[in-house]
Amino acid sequence: QCFFKVLFLAASGGMGSKKLRRVGLSQELCDRLNRHHIVTCQITGPPGCGKTQFCIMMSILATLPTNMGGLEGAVVYIDTESAFSAERLVEIAESRFPRYFDTEEKLLLTSSKVHLYRELSCDEVLQRIESLEEEIISKGVKLVIVDSVASVVRKEFDTQLQGNMRERNKFLAREAASLKYLAEEFSIPFPFFYLKFTNL
Repeated sequence: QCFFKVLFLAASGGMGSKKLRRVGLSQELCDRLNRHHIVTCQITGPPGCGKTQFCIMMSILATLPTNMGGLEGAVVYIDTESAFSAERLVEIAESRFPRYFDTEEKLLLTSSKVHLYRELSCDEVLQRIESLEEEIISKGVKLVIVDSVASVVRKEFDTQLQGNMRERNKFLAREAASLKYLAEEFSIPFPFFYLKFTNL
């Protein structure tokens, strides 16, 4: 089972609850998302419960036309676990939206709008996030996913060692501040940043 914790950064606006329901989100989560304009969402759950699949589903939705409940934009997908699969993206797209994805051209267009970056260290993740501003503008980015923060944090910070907890918290705070700045600066609707965590 996956547990979703939604942290709101700014109020007002949002997409309709019916559009959000098309993605398969619970009514309660749809109602909460609909009351807010910019969202940071932390996804937690055990391995194999579908966190990455959820992120891929949201990537597809962000590229769909607005008349289908999408954002008609691009996606930045920061993959720290080499978990993203283009084949899986195509499978989900064809399965969930068969009438829309009825040609190879549409599948290729959606795939081309998901910009994948494999960043395997905390520094690489932070550098990527802090350099996103120009890309958000030039590519029309409407969704940024970090999959996952916990992966790089666990590898680099042994909290049993003195000082590591402080350094870890410093990294997480700096990352959160960067994401919050971008979300507020560009006022992008719907859940803009997805931070996928397993238990830290």
